[in-house]
Amino acid sequence: MNQRRAGISFPTIMDAMTGVLVDACSALTNLEYLVVGGWVPYLRTKHGTLTHPGTKDVDLGFRLDQRHLREAAKRLGLAGYVPEATTPFVRYKVLNVKNRSRVFHADLFMKREVEVALDEKLWTPFEVEATVPSGEVRRATVPLLDEAGLIFMKAIALWEITMSNKRSRDAFDIYFILSSPSGPQVVERLRALDTKLPANVRTVSLLGKFVNERAAAFNKQVGAFSAAVAVENPAAQIAELLVSS
Repeated sequence: MNQRRAGISFPTIMDAMTGVLVDACSALTNLEYLVVGGWVPYLRTKHGTLTHPGTKDVDLGFRLDQRHLREAAKRLGLAGYVPEATTPFVRYKVLNVKNRSRVFHADLFMKREVEVALDEKLWTPFEVEATVPSGEVRRATVPLLDEAGLIFMKAIALWEITMSNKRSRDAFDIYFILSSPSGPQVVERLRALDTKLPANVRTVSLLGKFVNERAAAFNKQVGAFSAAVAVENPAAQIAELLVSS
């Protein structure tokens, strides 16, 4: 990994990360994709108690058709993002944060859930302004997954992690969104989406089953990212919300 670091020195990791988000999305105009992952709660969710820690990469989801994904990879290359040697559709750029070189990734992937989110309009354009790696302050309108769409995608992922900590941020992101003032409205949207989905992938039932049967794992994962604020039994809170909303 011998790419020259680009541009300026950023004051924080999230300043650099937001610059990468704007920089990458600026290169992908007229392509069909979604910005997913931790950017959704970080940018969209207003929480009265907790602070979202941000995210460590830019996750870009595409349809199973590879045309737009391959074009996106090509454009990011032209924008100075280098391919990872071992991962086909991961691109990176080395940036300076507080005078230290750090690697920032844009992860491109295809997933069936992205197709559902696109078809069901589980996203809206979201304007983000940031200093990009060149040092220019730039504004971009990014196709950002909405909160219901994120929980739809992460409810399935929760079952994939079983009792490991491999994707422990998923539980925190779900809790962060659903425990916010917008939580009941998000559940309403999920119930509406569930009427269009097969029974085995309906979000409210999948999530309700998880927080009831694996409450200890859910609470542990939420606690790992909310240590600064005492959160009492987050699994029980979400279980109650899913029943009452």
